[in-house]
Amino acid sequence: MYYVLLGLFLYAFVILIVTNKSKLLSEILGITILIFITIMIGLRYGVGKDYFSYKAVFNLRYNEFVYEPIYSFLMYFIKIQFDKFHYLTFIMILFSNMFLYCGLKKRKIERNYLILSIFIYSSNMALVFMNLIRQSVSVSIFFYASKFIEERKFIKYLICIIIGAGFHSSILLLLPLYFTKDIRISKYKFFILIIFSYILVYTKLSQTILNFIAYRVPMFSKYYNHSYIFNENINILSFGVLLNVIFIFILYYFTNEDKNNLDVNYYLIGIIINVLAISSFMFDRIGIYFFIFGISAIPKMIQSIEKKELRFIFFNIALIVALVFFTQSLFLNPQELMLDYKSIFSK
Repeated sequence: MYYVLLGLFLYAFVILIVTNKSKLLSEILGITILIFITIMIGLRYGVGKDYFSYKAVFNLRYNEFVYEPIYSFLMYFIKIQFDKFHYLTFIMILFSNMFLYCGLKKRKIERNYLILSIFIYSSNMALVFMNLIRQSVSVSIFFYASKFIEERKFIKYLICIIIGAGFHSSILLLLPLYFTKDIRISKYKFFILIIFSYILVYTKLSQTILNFIAYRVPMFSKYYNHSYIFNENINILSFGVLLNVIFIFILYYFTNEDKNNLDVNYYLIGIIINVLAISSFMFDRIGIYFFIFGISAIPKMIQSIEKKELRFIFFNIALIVALVFFTQSLFLNPQELMLDYKSIFSK
């Protein structure tokens, strides 16, 4: 299935080159690829570290909907009516991809940049979504809802956050972001924050800080002094993280930071948190809400480059970086993240 997905992307880029980047055709190709990703992820079996944990909870048949009620009700309804866990996984990734696509449309990402966005998504966040069944919907809802921050539409933003909390309550922590719409991370600040983050990881102070947050925030209190936080196997030169940091820093250098919108600044925050996540994946529980903006920030940053030749170069570098992540995660080392693909039809 992974080879088929990669083939679809290669086919899409070739077709767009031949047809001179047709807007209509890019929409058709983009939707087709997203449908394929939805089917592939929705009908998987045993793929992702938490797959069987979620399935075990599904089989318990809860009938209480107080905590994250929308997800709880969906799970209960599907269990009672159909008793098919893959119905639930399919619906969750369908919701996730629908909100992501609507978010891309609100940002007017089109033509070959739309396919690039979806390729970036499939090489990284889509793989994360295989592990975070509930939170994937909340992340996608926040990606969509963040445009209401720029548009200063608080009621719509609030409604989206409340709906997102029905799937994963962590999205509630993002409600105050509406009142901080002028976040700006300059090139210099980004460089300093990246260096500082690596120092925190190297000294393991990042784990101490995270443990303090877990102690103070009731939502995360169950992780206080947990082994999830105190990871002893820290690879400070994690290839994937380092590659992304270097690529984005070089890309950012050639862009006009005065033209940066909220997406770019959120993505820079996501990268900083991603560095901290080297010490503990728990950082990414919040970090993914920002890291998802890479699917819009990277195309927008490339488009903002004035020189056509540089735009072409960075577009292709972005493709190569996404391809490296795609290949590393799905072809070279799928066992580490339990991403060896198996569908419900071949279990």
